[in-house]
Amino acid sequence: MVTHIASITITEKPVADFSYSNFDYCSNPAVAETITPTMGTGAVKGTFSYTATPTGAVLDLDTATGEIDIQASEEGTYIIKNTVDTEGDGCDSVSKDFSITIDKLPKAVFSYSGISPDKSFCISNLGATIETSPDTGGTYSISGPSALVTVNSSTGVLSWTAAEAVPGTYTVTYTIPAGTVCDEVAHSE
Repeated sequence: MVTHIASITITEKPVADFSYSNFDYCSNPAVAETITPTMGTGAVKGTFSYTATPTGAVLDLDTATGEIDIQASEEGTYIIKNTVDTEGDGCDSVSKDFSITIDKLPKAVFSYSGISPDKSFCISNLGATIETSPDTGGTYSISGPSALVTVNSSTGVLSWTAAEAVPGTYTVTYTIPAGTVCDEVAHSE
C-alpha cells in the first residue's frame, strides 16, 4: 500500500472595497487638498487606476496608495478602481470601483483699466472697461449713490454721462453662481 499525503492551503479571496470621504470635490487653487481612500473591513490596497470623463482628463492618483491630489487634478468625473491580485493565493484578481467628481472653483477677480491706486475714476472719463477678466458664467452688478451710473451685466463696462453721474463710492460685484459642486463665488471692486 502506498499512501501520499498532500497539504493544501485554502485562502480567502482578497477584498478590494474602498471609498473616499465624498463623491464631489471643489478644487480651490489656493488650497492644497489630498484625499486618501478608506479601506473596507479586511480590504487591502492593490493597484489603483482610473477612467475619466471627459476622456483624457488627468487625475493625480498615486497608484500604490490611492491618494489623490485634488488641486493638481483636472475637472472631470473619475471612476477609481482598486485591483487586488495576490500572487500565489490561487484566487482570481478582485476589484472595486468608486466614483468622484472634481470641479474647479471659478475665479471671480477682475479689475478696471485706468483706475488710480486709490480705486477712483474722474467723472469726466464717462466710463471704464475691464482690464483683468474673471472666469465666464457670472454677472456684474453695481450699487452706489446713483442709479444713473450703470454696469453692463455681461461685460462689466461702467458708463455714465457727466450730467448724470453722482460722485461717490460705487461697488461693482461679479458673481458666478454655484455650480454642481462648487459654491457661488463673488468679487467686488
